[in-house]
Amino acid sequence: MNIPDSDEDLLAIDTEKLESILENRDEVINNQTIPELIPDETYNFSKQFSPIIRLYSSTIYDRIHAVYSTDPFLSDQELNKLGRTTRKIPVYLGISIGMIAGVMRAFVSYDEFLRANKYTIFVNSETARRHSLDHCILKGAVFGISTGCKVTILTGGFYTLPLLFSAIQGKTSYWEHAVGWGITGSLYCFNRGFKRMLIAGMIASVPGLITGVLSMLASRASNSTFEELYAKYLNETQKI
Repeated sequence: MNIPDSDEDLLAIDTEKLESILENRDEVINNQTIPELIPDETYNFSKQFSPIIRLYSSTIYDRIHAVYSTDPFLSDQELNKLGRTTRKIPVYLGISIGMIAGVMRAFVSYDEFLRANKYTIFVNSETARRHSLDHCILKGAVFGISTGCKVTILTGGFYTLPLLFSAIQGKTSYWEHAVGWGITGSLYCFNRGFKRMLIAGMIASVPGLITGVLSMLASRASNSTFEELYAKYLNETQKI
C-alpha cells in the first residue's frame, strides 16, 4: 500500500485551497458563525417585500377579512374602517328611509280608509277606530319595510359591492362599479321577468362604468387604491 507523501496527494487539493479551508474553519470556531450567512447591512430587504408581492401572496379570504372583519384590534385600520362604512351605510340608510316612508304611507292610508269606508256602518266608533288603525299600521309597515329593503339593496349594490369586488381581485379597477350597478339593477327588476332584468342591468352598468373610471382616477390621485390600502394594512398589522 502506497502512502501519499504530502497533504496535496492525500486530500487531492492544493496547499492554498487547504489553507483557505482551515482559515474559514478557524473563523467559524472563533466567531461561532458562518461569514457567508451574515446578511449585508447595506442591502435593502424592503425590495423583497414590495406592496405588489405582499398583495399577490395573500388569499381572497385574507383580503376580505381585512376589509370586513369585526375584530376590534383592526378597527383603527383605514381599510377596515372603509369596509365597516360600506357595510353600515346601506343598512342605516335603508332603516331611516324605510321608517320615514312607512310613517308617510300610514297617514295616506288613513285618508284612503276614510274614503273607502265612507258609507260603511260600523257597530260603534271604537270599532271604526280600531279598523282604521289596523289598516294604517299594516299599510305603513308593509310599505316601509319594502322601501327600506329596496334602498338597502340599491345602496349596497352601488356602494358595497365595488369594494367587495376590489377585495376579491386584489386591486382597484373601473369595472367593479359597472358590475355592481348592473347586478343591482337586475335584482331591482327581479319580479318583472328575465328580459327586463337583463335590460335594467345593462342600463345600470353604463353609469356604473363612468363612476368606476372616475373613482379609480380619484383613488390613484389620492393614493387610496385597494393595493395601497392593503399594503398599509399589512405593514401596520405586521402580517409580513
